[in-house]
Amino acid sequence: MLSVTFPSSRSVALTLAGAGALWGASARPATAAPSPGKTLQSRTDGNLGLGVTLGQPTGLSGKYFLSPQFAVAGAFGWGYQYGGRVHADFAWHPGTAFDHDLVDVVPYVGVGAGLGLFHHQAHPWRRRHPEHDVWNHSHGAMFLRLPVLGAAAHWQDLPLDTFVEFAWAPGVIVGNHGPLFSGWAVDWAIGARWYF
Repeated sequence: MLSVTFPSSRSVALTLAGAGALWGASARPATAAPSPGKTLQSRTDGNLGLGVTLGQPTGLSGKYFLSPQFAVAGAFGWGYQYGGRVHADFAWHPGTAFDHDLVDVVPYVGVGAGLGLFHHQAHPWRRRHPEHDVWNHSHGAMFLRLPVLGAAAHWQDLPLDTFVEFAWAPGVIVGNHGPLFSGWAVDWAIGARWYF
């Protein structure tokens, strides 16, 4: 006859308590992105955020807090106006618009610049009238981002921020037809970053 022996409730409780103690000793609490008026974390804990951005551009996003009020941010990806592109911004966070145990909502304003490289297919009308076609070629571009206007939600229980931002992005496009000023470009994006 098969005999099955179950551990006692005391040994189960001791095992769970020991596992909990080990986990508690090794786990590092989540650190939110710094908010204005709060303490900046150490260099290796909570100041560098890496994530994704969707919109104009779509790609990878990063942000590094120099202090709770000032940060450098950037993105590498693709956008309609400038194609494959990279940009960097300097952002000022003047204060916390909404402060809660769950989340801080932090507006920011900044300035930045970027580089783009794209191949834009012309509208069919322009293909029939090549004298008007300044787009149907590979181009390089240099552009500004000013002002950058955004707001970020700094989640307090996770090392995460979610953000939305807009920027006017005028630029100079350099291609086969010489330099061309583009003043209508607008960047917009939503995204999220995990802080380390």
